[in-house]
Amino acid sequence: HPEGGLFMWVTLPEYMNATEMMKKCIENNVAYVPGVAFYPGRTKTNNFRLNYSNMDEDRIVEGIKRLAAVIKSELR
Repeated sequence: HPEGGLFMWVTLPEYMNATEMMKKCIENNVAYVPGVAFYPGRTKTNNFRLNYSNMDEDRIVEGIKRLAAVIKSELR
């Protein structure tokens, strides 16, 4: 549970690519900002920043369910 702030930083398993996974997320009406946007030249692609500051709790819960479904489909 976040204790403050506007964003949550998510780190996926090393083999996952948050930039590529985002395409599936958008198809499921949920989005985030891939971590590579915050680290120019960075080679790691397994993280993203998730904003939860502008949605009511019901929409956040639904978004997390959609995000979780995509992540589960990408797990080995």
